Amino acid sequence: MAMLAASPDNRSNSVLFWASLIAFSMLLGIGISLSFLVPAVILVLAAMLCWARIVEIPSPATLAVIALLFATMSGMFAARPDDYIVDVSDVAETIESGSLVNKIVFPLLLLLGVYFITQRPLEVMDINLIPWLTLYLLFICSSVLWSWDPTLTLRRIMIPVCVVGFVSGVGVVYYGRKDGGFLPLARTIVWISSTAALLVVSLSIIHGDVGLSDPAWRLGRRDAENLTAWVFAVGLLVVWATRSRKDIWPQSSEKLFHLALLAVVLLLTKSRTTLVAVVLGILTIEWLKPRQPLFRILSVMGFLAGCLILFLMPGSEVIWQRGSDESIGTLSGRVPLWESLWHVLSGNLWAGVGFGAFWSPKTVQSFASHWTPTSTHNGYLELVADLGLLGLGASFVVAGISFRNGLRLSRYPQYHEEGVTLVSLIVGASVVSLGMSWYLERFQEYPSMVILCVSLYVAQCLRRVEHSRVERT
Repeated sequence: MAMLAASPDNRSNSVLFWASLIAFSMLLGIGISLSFLVPAVILVLAAMLCWARIVEIPSPATLAVIALLFATMSGMFAARPDDYIVDVSDVAETIESGSLVNKIVFPLLLLLGVYFITQRPLEVMDINLIPWLTLYLLFICSSVLWSWDPTLTLRRIMIPVCVVGFVSGVGVVYYGRKDGGFLPLARTIVWISSTAALLVVSLSIIHGDVGLSDPAWRLGRRDAENLTAWVFAVGLLVVWATRSRKDIWPQSSEKLFHLALLAVVLLLTKSRTTLVAVVLGILTIEWLKPRQPLFRILSVMGFLAGCLILFLMPGSEVIWQRGSDESIGTLSGRVPLWESLWHVLSGNLWAGVGFGAFWSPKTVQSFASHWTPTSTHNGYLELVADLGLLGLGASFVVAGISFRNGLRLSRYPQYHEEGVTLVSLIVGASVVSLGMSWYLERFQEYPSMVILCVSLYVAQCLRRVEHSRVERT
């Protein structure tokens, strides 16, 4: 997954960057909207040529991997009309049959990860996070023994196994063994998030789904706006944490483009939980910057003051209320759902009902009312449902080790941004998990892969820097 490169910053390149970006957006949007195949293909190809001016096109193999990652997010780009009504029987049938895309894409990602792992197997096993991830996966796999639906659990186990295999090879070996491997890793993460944002905006315009004057309108596919927002937020946190790195962002125009685009689309999703997660993630980044205590406090206070001003501005209530006061009191219907779920889950607190087995066709049909939930809309409660308190505790151990690795690595000046990026992503994920089951739901494997890949890359960097320090002493 080669670097998405950029040329050195100068006025000419800056003008070409913005011109190419505008041309790309226009050509892609018109091309997708055309029903005539030949002109549509020509316009899309022309858009790709403009895209080649914005970023250096990586190798065909790298493009294939990026295409696989976008395939896992294909649900973000599916149109859903405003009058669409979820059919419970359709949802049950989808759960029963599974996703054809997942059945193809994730085994391919696993094979790629295994290919890299076989090049440095002992090095991978020397990473301090790997044993705990392995134990966690073993616990997930063993849950089939007590699962409510063993067939469903067996199918859904494939996702975490493939994800961990893929990110272990990519994070530890492919990026982890490169000098400056964080440069291509960070740029690839941010460009994927920004490209996804451009596609979502373009498709919303094409389908006429733009209601800026409507308080209830939100950017993204209906009923999936929060999940879409988290995809954008991951890229925003990475670009914010690395914004001072000239090697990663040699063009200031490119960096500002990512910051502006991802911030705007995040606001347009009106995802309250994700916005809070991003604010806390950025506060974490600012607090961990190597500054004098007074300047650190002033920086944090300045950012909080800016957020407060935005919150008090006329019209900002649209983001929090979204055209309905009732949704705030019930957390958009989550509180009644959690109350109903707790009566069911309280009898299986220690080991859960099996990974992915709770939301079976039978459960979905029993909980369907004015809406059809397919998750608990809370990552912690989802883990309790799947793997019980034992599984929740195991996930805290993995997250805790990753968090500690990030803090330790951030103390080394040459790796400060790498460590801070990981810590901010974990903080954001911890907050987002309060309002959505992002690790399990549709097209949410991408943020999971980003966080795990950065975590394993950080663990690899920490292993190398501490080994070299021991050798010197």
